[in-house]
Amino acid sequence: MTMAEKILALRKKAGLSQEELADKLGVSRQAVSRWEMGSAFPDAPNILGLSRLFGVSTDYLLYDECETAQASRPAGGTIENAPVYLNAVFAGAVTLSAGVLVLQFINAAYFQSDVLCLAGTLLSVLVAGGFEVIWRVLGPQDPAGRGKRARFYVAAVWMGAYFPLRLVLACAARLYPRPYSSLAFSGLVLLAWVLAGCGTMAYFWRELK
Repeated sequence: MTMAEKILALRKKAGLSQEELADKLGVSRQAVSRWEMGSAFPDAPNILGLSRLFGVSTDYLLYDECETAQASRPAGGTIENAPVYLNAVFAGAVTLSAGVLVLQFINAAYFQSDVLCLAGTLLSVLVAGGFEVIWRVLGPQDPAGRGKRARFYVAAVWMGAYFPLRLVLACAARLYPRPYSSLAFSGLVLLAWVLAGCGTMAYFWRELK
Protein backbone atom coordinates (compact mmCIF):
# COMPACT_ATOMS: atom_id res chain seq x y z
CA MET A 1 0.00 0.00 0.00
CA THR A 2 1.11 3.52 -0.70
CA MET A 3 1.18 6.25 1.92
CA ALA A 4 -1.91 7.80 0.32
CA GLU A 5 -3.84 4.52 0.58
CA LYS A 6 -2.73 4.01 4.18
CA ILE A 7 -3.82 7.49 5.28
CA LEU A 8 -7.20 7.03 3.58
CA ALA A 9 -7.71 3.61 5.16
CA LEU A 10 -6.65 4.77 8.61
CA ARG A 11 -8.92 7.81 8.46
CA LYS A 12 -11.93 5.75 7.45
CA LYS A 13 -11.15 3.13 10.08
CA ALA A 14 -11.09 5.86 12.72
CA GLY A 15 -14.43 7.19 11.46
CA LEU A 16 -13.04 10.65 10.71
CA SER A 17 -13.91 12.96 7.87
CA GLN A 18 -11.15 14.80 6.01
CA GLU A 19 -12.13 17.99 7.81
CA GLU A 20 -12.02 16.33 11.22
CA LEU A 21 -8.59 14.85 10.53
CA ALA A 22 -7.39 18.22 9.30
CA ASP A 23 -8.59 19.90 12.52
CA LYS A 24 -6.75 17.36 14.66
CA LEU A 25 -3.51 17.95 12.74
CA GLY A 26 -3.87 21.71 12.38
CA VAL A 27 -3.87 21.64 8.57
CA SER A 28 -6.42 22.38 5.86
CA ARG A 29 -8.92 19.84 4.53
CA GLN A 30 -7.36 20.36 1.10
CA ALA A 31 -4.00 19.21 2.47
CA VAL A 32 -5.54 15.95 3.71
CA SER A 33 -7.26 15.50 0.36
CA ARG A 34 -3.95 15.91 -1.47
CA TRP A 35 -2.28 13.37 0.82
CA GLU A 36 -4.99 10.82 0.11
CA MET A 37 -4.80 11.41 -3.64
CA GLY A 38 -1.01 11.05 -3.57
CA SER A 39 -0.45 14.48 -5.14
CA ALA A 40 1.34 15.72 -1.99
CA PHE A 41 2.98 14.17 1.04
CA PRO A 42 2.76 15.22 4.70
CA ASP A 43 5.91 16.76 6.17
CA ALA A 44 7.77 15.32 9.15
CA PRO A 45 5.63 16.92 11.93
CA ASN A 46 2.44 15.77 10.23
CA ILE A 47 3.77 12.25 9.70
CA LEU A 48 4.52 12.17 13.41
CA GLY A 49 1.05 13.51 14.12
CA LEU A 50 -0.58 10.84 11.95
CA SER A 51 1.52 8.18 13.64
CA ARG A 52 0.40 9.24 17.12
CA LEU A 53 -3.20 9.85 16.13
CA PHE A 54 -3.71 6.45 14.50
CA GLY A 55 -1.32 4.48 16.70
CA VAL A 56 0.90 3.29 13.85
CA SER A 57 4.63 3.52 13.30
CA THR A 58 6.15 6.16 11.08
CA ASP A 59 7.82 3.37 9.10
CA TYR A 60 4.38 2.02 8.27
CA LEU A 61 3.39 5.38 6.81
CA LEU A 62 6.65 6.09 5.01
CA TYR A 63 7.45 2.75 3.36
CA ASP A 64 5.06 1.13 0.91
CA GLU A 65 6.51 -2.30 1.58
CA CYS A 66 5.91 -1.99 5.34
CA GLU A 67 2.58 -3.64 6.16
CA THR A 68 2.98 -3.76 9.94
CA ALA A 69 1.08 -0.91 11.56
CA GLN A 70 2.44 -1.42 15.08
CA ALA A 71 3.42 1.89 16.64
CA SER A 72 6.97 2.37 17.78
CA ARG A 73 8.02 4.61 20.66
CA PRO A 74 10.62 7.20 19.66
CA ALA A 75 14.08 6.52 21.05
CA GLY A 76 14.15 9.84 22.86
CA GLY A 77 10.79 9.28 24.55
CA THR A 78 7.88 11.69 24.57
CA ILE A 79 6.60 14.42 26.82
CA GLU A 80 3.15 13.61 28.12
CA ASN A 81 0.50 16.27 27.49
CA ALA A 82 2.82 18.17 25.14
CA PRO A 83 -0.16 19.82 23.36
CA VAL A 84 -1.49 21.09 26.70
CA TYR A 85 1.91 22.50 27.66
CA LEU A 86 2.35 24.11 24.25
CA ASN A 87 -1.11 25.69 24.49
CA ALA A 88 -0.12 27.20 27.84
CA VAL A 89 3.19 28.46 26.43
CA PHE A 90 1.38 29.91 23.41
CA ALA A 91 -1.15 31.74 25.61
CA GLY A 92 1.56 33.00 27.95
CA ALA A 93 3.80 34.23 25.14
CA VAL A 94 0.95 36.07 23.40
CA THR A 95 -0.10 37.62 26.72
CA LEU A 96 3.46 38.80 27.39
CA SER A 97 3.68 40.27 23.87
CA ALA A 98 0.40 42.12 24.44
CA GLY A 99 1.69 43.36 27.80
CA VAL A 100 4.82 44.73 26.14
CA LEU A 101 2.65 46.53 23.59
CA VAL A 102 0.59 48.15 26.38
CA LEU A 103 3.76 49.27 28.15
CA GLN A 104 5.04 50.72 24.90
CA PHE A 105 1.84 52.72 24.46
CA ILE A 106 2.22 54.04 28.02
CA ASN A 107 5.80 54.97 27.23
CA ALA A 108 4.71 56.81 24.08
CA ALA A 109 1.94 58.67 25.91
CA TYR A 110 3.84 59.74 29.04
CA PHE A 111 7.60 59.18 28.88
CA GLN A 112 8.41 59.22 25.15
CA SER A 113 11.72 57.56 25.90
CA ASP A 114 13.68 55.96 23.05
CA VAL A 115 15.54 53.88 25.64
CA LEU A 116 12.31 52.39 26.99
CA CYS A 117 11.14 51.78 23.44
CA LEU A 118 14.32 49.83 22.70
CA ALA A 119 14.00 47.96 25.99
CA GLY A 120 10.43 46.95 25.11
CA THR A 121 11.57 45.79 21.69
CA LEU A 122 14.31 43.70 23.27
CA LEU A 123 11.77 42.16 25.65
CA SER A 124 9.55 41.24 22.68
CA VAL A 125 12.52 39.55 21.02
CA LEU A 126 13.29 37.62 24.21
CA VAL A 127 9.67 36.44 24.46
CA ALA A 128 9.77 35.25 20.83
CA GLY A 129 13.12 33.53 21.41
CA GLY A 130 11.83 31.76 24.51
CA PHE A 131 8.74 30.57 22.66
CA GLU A 132 10.87 29.27 19.79
CA VAL A 133 13.11 27.27 22.13
CA ILE A 134 10.12 25.67 23.87
CA TRP A 135 8.37 25.03 20.55
CA ARG A 136 11.37 23.11 19.24
CA VAL A 137 11.00 20.76 22.22
CA LEU A 138 7.20 20.43 22.35
CA GLY A 139 6.11 21.33 18.82
CA PRO A 140 7.08 18.06 17.08
CA GLN A 141 5.05 16.15 19.69
CA ASP A 142 1.93 18.26 19.09
CA PRO A 143 0.10 17.56 15.80
CA ALA A 144 -1.04 21.19 15.69
CA GLY A 145 2.29 22.59 16.89
CA ARG A 146 3.33 24.05 13.54
CA GLY A 147 0.11 26.03 13.22
CA LYS A 148 0.45 27.35 16.78
CA ARG A 149 3.96 28.54 16.01
CA ALA A 150 2.79 30.37 12.89
CA ARG A 151 -0.10 32.03 14.73
CA PHE A 152 2.21 33.11 17.54
CA TYR A 153 4.65 34.82 15.18
CA VAL A 154 1.86 36.56 13.29
CA ALA A 155 0.52 37.94 16.60
CA ALA A 156 3.94 38.68 18.11
CA VAL A 157 5.30 40.53 15.08
CA TRP A 158 2.04 42.41 14.67
CA MET A 159 2.11 43.61 18.28
CA GLY A 160 5.85 44.03 18.60
CA ALA A 161 6.62 45.88 15.38
CA TYR A 162 4.71 49.13 15.91
CA PHE A 163 7.12 51.03 18.12
CA PRO A 164 10.36 49.82 16.51
CA LEU A 165 8.90 51.00 13.21
CA ARG A 166 7.87 54.29 14.79
CA LEU A 167 11.37 54.76 16.21
CA VAL A 168 13.06 54.03 12.88
CA LEU A 169 10.70 56.33 10.99
CA ALA A 170 11.17 59.08 13.59
CA CYS A 171 14.93 58.89 13.06
CA ALA A 172 14.44 58.98 9.30
CA ALA A 173 12.02 61.91 9.59
CA ARG A 174 14.74 64.04 11.17
CA LEU A 175 16.57 63.89 7.85
CA TYR A 176 13.49 64.99 5.90
CA PRO A 177 14.09 68.62 4.83
CA ARG A 178 10.46 69.76 4.69
CA PRO A 179 7.96 70.24 7.54
CA TYR A 180 5.31 67.57 8.01
CA SER A 181 2.31 67.11 10.28
CA SER A 182 2.24 64.69 13.18
CA LEU A 183 -0.96 63.23 11.70
CA ALA A 184 0.81 62.39 8.45
CA PHE A 185 3.67 60.82 10.38
CA SER A 186 1.30 58.71 12.51
CA GLY A 187 -0.50 57.58 9.34
CA LEU A 188 2.81 56.53 7.79
CA VAL A 189 3.71 54.53 10.90
CA LEU A 190 0.30 52.86 10.90
CA LEU A 191 0.69 51.93 7.21
CA ALA A 192 4.13 50.44 7.86
CA TRP A 193 2.72 48.48 10.81
CA VAL A 194 -0.12 47.06 8.72
CA LEU A 195 2.31 46.08 5.95
CA ALA A 196 4.57 44.38 8.52
CA GLY A 197 1.62 42.36 9.79
CA CYS A 198 0.54 41.41 6.27
CA GLY A 199 4.10 40.43 5.39
CA THR A 200 4.34 38.22 8.45
CA MET A 201 0.99 36.61 7.66
CA ALA A 202 2.13 35.91 4.08
CA TYR A 203 5.43 34.42 5.29
CA PHE A 204 3.72 32.00 7.66
CA TRP A 205 0.69 31.33 5.44
CA ARG A 206 2.03 27.98 4.30
CA GLU A 207 2.06 26.86 7.95
CA LEU A 208 -1.39 28.23 8.68
CA LYS A 209 -2.98 26.30 5.80
